[in-house]
Amino acid sequence: MRGVDERTGSVGSAIKYTLGSLEADIRCAIPGIIQSYDPDKGTCTVQCAIREKVSVNGSEQEMSIPVLPDVPIVMPRTKDYMLCLYPQKDDECLVIFSDLCIDGWWQSGGEQSQMDNRRHDLSDGFAILAPWSQTRKPDSPLKEEGIRVQNVKNKAYFWIKKNNVIVCSATGGISNYGQVIIQGKNENVYIKFEDEDIQIKCKNLKIETVEKIDIQALQDITISSLLSIKIEALTTLDLKSTAAMTLDATGPLTMKSAAATTVAGSTIDLNGTLRINGSPYLSHTHTAPDGGGTTSGVN
Repeated sequence: MRGVDERTGSVGSAIKYTLGSLEADIRCAIPGIIQSYDPDKGTCTVQCAIREKVSVNGSEQEMSIPVLPDVPIVMPRTKDYMLCLYPQKDDECLVIFSDLCIDGWWQSGGEQSQMDNRRHDLSDGFAILAPWSQTRKPDSPLKEEGIRVQNVKNKAYFWIKKNNVIVCSATGGISNYGQVIIQGKNENVYIKFEDEDIQIKCKNLKIETVEKIDIQALQDITISSLLSIKIEALTTLDLKSTAAMTLDATGPLTMKSAAATTVAGSTIDLNGTLRINGSPYLSHTHTAPDGGGTTSGVN
């Protein structure tokens, strides 16, 4: 004859069944797939990425967990600063579930009373934009110390490296819509683009240094202006090029120095009317001796 325990189940079995039912209702964390994003509220709808096994009439079946609506997005931020991301459909995330009901806090902030006694409920999840499956891993994950903000294809990134170097790279270009300050302290500042052109376009351009300015070119140097070009030096003015140098202006071209000015070259061509101290050089008049005379043209 079967005993009572065999007919009704042991106390241990009953406790195990009860705990199993309790565990099934407690939510901790689960990977999810974002279905939509509301940037105004900062929430998203999430489909849990793992199906749940349930018992239906004694038969174990797999069922999808219902889509979670209005899940707050977790982004790194403080009161005044944040790393802003825009989640897209099918992005992966990790949903963690609060110990207590978050409705009061979500609506009003600060310390609030519970609006419901639920615990670890599907209604109280937060979506963290953090994990990825192997099918969605980035092309170039960070493999050395530092911090890098990049797109998945690694075509644009801002990288703070461990050796106090900042690297900024973008195949589509870098745009700025405010003041730009590049400052080096006790070190040189380098702007270097090998095999590429550099173009500076602005309303006014001012280059100022407490010491010298050195402009070198292995080929042509061209300075052109629709109005006047003014080059001043308090000491020596030295314009040098291993190839041709062109100063081109449709208006006046002024070169001024408080000290000596030297123009040197294997051949110097001066075309047009040449004046020295206001007098034409080709047909100037001598004052001495005996009233001088007028020179003739150059053969």
